[in-house]
Amino acid sequence: PPPAAQHPAPPEDGSAELYASHQPVEGQYARVGNLTMKYTVVHGAGEGTGPALHLVCFNDFFDSYEKYANFLQPLVDKAPAGSQLLCFNFPGQAHTEHGPEGSTMNNVVLAQCFDALLTSLQNSGSFAGGGAPITLLGVGNGANVATYWVQKTVGAEAESRVKALVVINPFTDADAHMSLVLQNWLNTCDISQLFQFDLQLYFFSHLLFSEKYLVEKTPTVAFEAYTAHPNPISLAGRAAICRGAQSHESLQLQEWSCPAPTVLIVGDDDHLLKATGRKSFLAKQNGESKPMGAGAVHCVELEGGHEV
Repeated sequence: PPPAAQHPAPPEDGSAELYASHQPVEGQYARVGNLTMKYTVVHGAGEGTGPALHLVCFNDFFDSYEKYANFLQPLVDKAPAGSQLLCFNFPGQAHTEHGPEGSTMNNVVLAQCFDALLTSLQNSGSFAGGGAPITLLGVGNGANVATYWVQKTVGAEAESRVKALVVINPFTDADAHMSLVLQNWLNTCDISQLFQFDLQLYFFSHLLFSEKYLVEKTPTVAFEAYTAHPNPISLAGRAAICRGAQSHESLQLQEWSCPAPTVLIVGDDDHLLKATGRKSFLAKQNGESKPMGAGAVHCVELEGGHEV
């Protein structure tokens, strides 16, 4: 039988130990207990006017922060002076340590890790110094963790600490469809390890794209595009992330309203997350867009799949 799932605990002081990378890969490291995270802080060019933007990106399941840092850099450059972007890899993602065999990286553990990283960066003045409110961008599994952090970790302080929450193709918990996908991913992790071939990545990539995109570009081209950026995530790390998603604590959005404006972005042909997986987010939107303000949810539906 597989080892019992383990939930590593963060350090008692609630902060992370920050240290510079000595590897030929851009970024810095943070140690949280026996876990590590890799992160980078991008400073904008200050082309805009107004209050500075402090944007934090929460990666999807097996992504790496470089992808989002490159994509969001132009946005941060156009933002007002002093704007910053924090991108990071959760424990289990590339260039990180996720604890002993059988570790489970669910939203409770990952939210605690992020909170420790943010606390250390704010205390050192490296990001959002002076308690500046932050804007959160969460994608897929990262959207779940970002929402959990606002709801459970920050709680009553969210009104002053969170400026806005943007979630792309989110899910509240693992429904029947997602549970099946996660279990299949775990099974392919075992097979890949046995045959030394990355079957999981091959079987995973087609779930990211819409039918229209796969017809226009072909699955082979889509797979090559998805793997264009190096991402040395380990099979053990993927397994820890899958086990974590299987055991996420429910967000229970019916009983909670985000104190900050929330933008919900969904692809209309998402094969990874069926409608039931994000029904609570959609229910909060009540079928119509509302004026942006505290507690408001604005929904944007785009043509595309999970990689919208």
